[in-house]
Amino acid sequence: MTVADRSQHLIDSPSPKVACATSGRAGVIELRRPSALNALDEEMVAVIDSALQRWIGENKVDLVVLDFSCLPRAVSSGTDLLLLSQQSNWDVRRTKAFFASQYRLIDRLVHYPKPVISLIDGKLMGSAVGLAMAAHHRISTPTASLSFPETGVGLVPDNGSTWFLSRLRNRLGIWLAMTGEALAGEDIYREGLASHFADTDALPDLKAALVREGIGALPRRTGPDADVRHPHWTEIDICFSEDRVSNIVRLLREGSDWARMQAGLIEQKSPLALHIVLRQLRTGAILSDPRGALRLEYRLLSRLVCTPNFREGVKTFLSHGQRKPAWSPQHIARVSSGLVASFFAPPREGELAL
Repeated sequence: MTVADRSQHLIDSPSPKVACATSGRAGVIELRRPSALNALDEEMVAVIDSALQRWIGENKVDLVVLDFSCLPRAVSSGTDLLLLSQQSNWDVRRTKAFFASQYRLIDRLVHYPKPVISLIDGKLMGSAVGLAMAAHHRISTPTASLSFPETGVGLVPDNGSTWFLSRLRNRLGIWLAMTGEALAGEDIYREGLASHFADTDALPDLKAALVREGIGALPRRTGPDADVRHPHWTEIDICFSEDRVSNIVRLLREGSDWARMQAGLIEQKSPLALHIVLRQLRTGAILSDPRGALRLEYRLLSRLVCTPNFREGVKTFLSHGQRKPAWSPQHIARVSSGLVASFFAPPREGELAL
């Protein structure tokens, strides 16, 4: 893609935080908010959704490219946590509306009538992973990584994560959500979160070909050997098959040095969020469609952002881990089943409308 093309993207976008413009046969979306690690806010979600609605009726747009490969600072930190923490203190209804708008954007992408392709490189976290996974075709690279740090700030993965994390083999989704560890490089392709695999250096030419030729430029589905297994996958499968957080931690403590490290990571997270995410992903595994997952996430997130845990988690995040959050409840063993169940109840204002 030429310098002129990139300039056109910035001109066409109504927001400096996200570029949405047509180029050749494609509608192209690029995050442009490096000062906040490309975190999504209300304006960005609205701009992306508006562009997608507009492109449905434009005959010259044959496909949509979500380009995470050109991220400034090579990272997208997901949802803007500072924005959420501020809003949850003074305007809960606006916070809930923000979640609803994000989930409707994910639903639009999943059911979009034209092919959607995400180019995944660098570090994607939290909600940004959900945005990338909503694409019909997902091309990742050896330098890509996906992580879900939400339990460390008192939240749980969202933006459709319930659907795809609950369907990963060997309980990998539960491991990722509870520990905040990353799935990286070839494993993203091997575990089915990417449909295609390409070298980082090849992405600019691939993007240019998609823009120029359309969906026909998508390469054959080739990538690393799917039979190669990560050395810790079996241990993850055994430990995270338990239905209680305390049992998971116990088995990890009895395992390898690596497993004990995972237990240490879990014990730093919000005990309430850990219990909720375990039930969330077990529930997600029996849902019949992604919309059920989004509705479940709306129930959970619209309540979790109102808890003291979220504010504590954000303070810790902003201090770069220099403070220890005062979680409530403080310990895994003190989280009651009744408290967990209350977050899964239908919201008073009704289910998320999609």
